[in-house]
Amino acid sequence: MIQHPNVVHVFELANEPDEEGRPQYYMVMELVDGPTLDLLIRMAQKRDGRLPPAVVVDLLLQIARGLSHVHSLKDDEGTPLQMVHRDLKPGNVLVSREGSAKILDFGIAKAINSSGPRTATGVTRGTAAYMSPEQAYGQNVTYASDLFSFGSILFELALGEQLIVGDSMASQLMAVVNAPADFRADEVEEAVPGLGEIFFRLRQPNAEDRYASTPDLIDALRRLRRVLDDAETDPAAYLADLMDDPEAQVSQEEIAHFKVLRTDLRAPSTATFFQVGGLQRDRDGHMVPIEDAIRSWQEEQAEADAADSLDLDSLDDRDAAEAQPARRKSRVGLWAALLLTPVVLLAIVVVAPQPWTWGPGETRPLTRD
Repeated sequence: MIQHPNVVHVFELANEPDEEGRPQYYMVMELVDGPTLDLLIRMAQKRDGRLPPAVVVDLLLQIARGLSHVHSLKDDEGTPLQMVHRDLKPGNVLVSREGSAKILDFGIAKAINSSGPRTATGVTRGTAAYMSPEQAYGQNVTYASDLFSFGSILFELALGEQLIVGDSMASQLMAVVNAPADFRADEVEEAVPGLGEIFFRLRQPNAEDRYASTPDLIDALRRLRRVLDDAETDPAAYLADLMDDPEAQVSQEEIAHFKVLRTDLRAPSTATFFQVGGLQRDRDGHMVPIEDAIRSWQEEQAEADAADSLDLDSLDDRDAAEAQPARRKSRVGLWAALLLTPVVLLAIVVVAPQPWTWGPGETRPLTRD
């Protein structure tokens, strides 16, 4: 089990059989009294606009320390596991009321030197907006992939907004692999002086051009913290005050809306494993050109949007032959209704007794014989 102050502690991994005797696995984890990092950023936006630079760097340092511990794990024989988280994002970091940042959700973490099953090449796992280019391509990943994802967290902490956005998983992955390393680095530097250079190093498209190790990243953040030396801001005190401030509290409706903004950019289940460039696994598991995969996904989206209407083009000849008479009958019925409506109304006016034919002060009772 992973034990570190900046990683959510897992006490036990066990299972209980369900009613049919099938094992139901669960984890007993440390209770962290505090929000996820993405909601904390939302709270700071609501009250202060952005997190103070000293708080940003302090949280980044803690996350980097937890990540460094994960990357340095060894097996019982002392062989480095080279563990990679593969889904590092603000939603997978908890911040306690004491100001401690803790990484969680190692559900798709991968030990490169493990003898267990490996993810097949060409299959992509993770959250599109926070992936590294090599992860988006479905290639084998190392600690450097987590560093690239760390750069996305850095950006979000500094500026309070998501770095990679798009209206689909495909567009997000295209942005990941095509965005230059200096994409919006000037904005990071303006928000937290000195952090732009670290961000630029983390977001290098080639893994070899990023920091040589996670400890090197920690050293860079430590140097920056000494330069900032913001004596007026105590990160732990600021975070405790933020979490207790009624003006910073986010309603359930706001949380739901905020999560929708982050999750509605996911691709549907039929396109979960996306690979940008070269080939892509389609819904049947076959490898097809990426252009065909994107076109197929777009067609599925269009079909879903038009699910409430009858699309004759999508039917076979037999179904279309049956559907055409039904549509003609529907149109004939509509025209008949339109033509008969005035006649019916006129008959009601002629036959029904009119109020002006009753005596003065009389009211016709609404009764039935």
